[in-house]
Amino acid sequence: MDSMVQTAGRWLLVWLLVFITLRTVIVTIPSSFHSLRTLQVTPFTSPLHIRTMPVRPWYKRKRNLILLAIVVILTTAIAAPLAIFKPWEGSSQSNLLPRDAMITPSSDNSAQVNQYTPPLDQPFDYQKGDVKIRGVSLGGWLVLEPFITPSLFNPYVPNGVVDEWTLCAHLGPDAATNLVEEHYATWVTEDTFVQIKDLGLNHVRIPIGYWAMGNLTTDEPFIPDLSWKYLLRGIEWARKYGIRVMVELHAAPGSQNGWNQSGKMGQITWINGTTGWTNAQRTLSYLQNMAAFFASPDYMHVNTLMGLLNEPAARAIGADNVMAWYRLALETVRNATGNGKGPWAIIHDGFLGLQAWSDFMRGSDRLMIGMEHQSSRSLSAMIFNQEHRKTKPQLLLT
Repeated sequence: MDSMVQTAGRWLLVWLLVFITLRTVIVTIPSSFHSLRTLQVTPFTSPLHIRTMPVRPWYKRKRNLILLAIVVILTTAIAAPLAIFKPWEGSSQSNLLPRDAMITPSSDNSAQVNQYTPPLDQPFDYQKGDVKIRGVSLGGWLVLEPFITPSLFNPYVPNGVVDEWTLCAHLGPDAATNLVEEHYATWVTEDTFVQIKDLGLNHVRIPIGYWAMGNLTTDEPFIPDLSWKYLLRGIEWARKYGIRVMVELHAAPGSQNGWNQSGKMGQITWINGTTGWTNAQRTLSYLQNMAAFFASPDYMHVNTLMGLLNEPAARAIGADNVMAWYRLALETVRNATGNGKGPWAIIHDGFLGLQAWSDFMRGSDRLMIGMEHQSSRSLSAMIFNQEHRKTKPQLLLT
């Protein structure tokens, strides 16, 4: 409602300026168009034979020039405010979702993103790999990353803001909500998915933080639940254009790597530290909810991949600890979905390299392991299938 009022106000101001300009033109020009009469000597008459003759007004003699001037004035009067206010774009708030919005999933899964990719209601055979996964990641959208969106952070750097945790803590709940929601509503729009389709891609990766699903502790300053509804709207846009979605847990309680893109920079208290396993268990609860949700009939066709956790720092935490947690994570996910159901699970190599994982959980139910190439910001995936052999890596997401 507020966005409609703002847009109407913009248009009202534009046409008010047009009206004032038109009125000025209409009132001013005719007032100067007075009829001029002068004395002239009629040819072939006596010099004493003098009479008044109407002279053709100057505005008639320069009619085309005057019309051109009026057109220029009117064009300027209309174009200038339009260029300033751009009312056709509306307010950035026009993309905001109502706080109580419920995103209803579509039942239409017939869309086909391109001719070489099957429609959503037909299986995508990740096992055989005949159809390549071509996708892009929407980084910096639902998990704020300072190196992707520095404009959100730069004004507050002098106040010690270095990540989403400190940003929310510094601004407080209300101001932080306004800032991040404005970002959610404008950083990714439906046009983003149109561009993905037009580029010939068939997958999109959407990272989220654990706070998207709420259940925060009292000391965690993140905005709970808000990003979840923007995620669901993004999924509906993907569904509309036949794009398959990988939702990935990008930030875990306690931070799985201590980097700012995990939500909180600094100490790793995920698995590590006195609260480490508590946070690791919390992460499993979030994965359980994600898996059950995306395995439901409403989302099973569009949410075909699920990232269990982005970039755990396996060397700092301990490779054995991370592998043990991933075993629990896959068990948790499959308990929620049932074997043979729900999205493929993707785990990260923890920067150990694929070889370190060569014997990890072979024969698991639809498991991929990925590694990120920092030079190209792409993710390769190794699929461990149920016949206990590996397929060659294929490009997953760039």
